[in-house]
Amino acid sequence: MWKGVEPDLHPYGACYHDLAERRSTGVIEYLKVQQVAAVIVGGLALDYCVKTTARQLRQAGFKVLLYLPACRALTQAGAIEACGALAAEGVILCGDEAALDHQLALIKEDRP
Repeated sequence: MWKGVEPDLHPYGACYHDLAERRSTGVIEYLKVQQVAAVIVGGLALDYCVKTTARQLRQAGFKVLLYLPACRALTQAGAIEACGALAAEGVILCGDEAALDHQLALIKEDRP
């Protein structure tokens, strides 16, 4: 992935260099070539970079599992808003390791 190397390009998500989401970082293409179907996402900050990255991956067709213990938001209100928006877009929120394990087991069952 090629990201954060140009000082004039600072969008929040990991999948694109620009706010218009036209200049790919290569993440989506790499995952598709590797035949990845599901991605576990975590990081800083949940209400900005993580939210944008999870949304970008979901819109690219991946099943996205947001592992909440691996995330931190700038504010509690931002975390609540981000989680609600992402859940509405089909991102699966995993509040603990058991929930993550359960979702991974479901994904394995769906694979041929």
